[in-house]
Amino acid sequence: MDFEDLKKNWNSQQVNKKDMISLTTDIKSDWEKQQRKLKLSIIFVALSFTLVFIVFIWVYIRFHEGRTIFFSASLCSMAILMIVYFWVLCKGIAYKNESYQSSSIEYLTYQIKKLDWLRKTKTTYIWIYSIILWISLMFYMWDITIGGSLLLKILAPLISTLYIFGTMIFSQKTKIKKQLIAIDGLIEKLKAIKENILN
Repeated sequence: MDFEDLKKNWNSQQVNKKDMISLTTDIKSDWEKQQRKLKLSIIFVALSFTLVFIVFIWVYIRFHEGRTIFFSASLCSMAILMIVYFWVLCKGIAYKNESYQSSSIEYLTYQIKKLDWLRKTKTTYIWIYSIILWISLMFYMWDITIGGSLLLKILAPLISTLYIFGTMIFSQKTKIKKQLIAIDGLIEKLKAIKENILN
């Protein structure tokens, strides 16, 4: 190998290094943006759930007399479900404040794990949450419509069912679909960097 070949080889390595720095900077930006959105979402969920808890307490105090066990159990199960869902969301936050530039295998694995968890939250856990919420709501509806007409007993659960699952399906087809594309893209990039370090 002569001097010119060595020079060409060296120059190509410099370009690759710049490309890698640019790539890691882009991924860092995408990762931070995704984490910011998640944190804002968690703040919104926390405020919403706090308001819902206040409403649950008011509903229980105001209407619990003369109700069946399903009334109290449904409110309690919905409250527990919201706490669990909030914990699931919070688990997606990366709490380690390591330097991204270190690009260590442990750091990349940690970020991929967090993104995988977030993906499961949006594809699996949100459906489990919705189904259990629907069951709890059906018990609540059954209790409050005991003395009502047959039409009310049919319409109240039907409207609630259409709203919950209609909203879920619409979100999956629009907003969540876009979020999953972004998450999958970020996971692929992080895995590529991890493989590059290992090889």
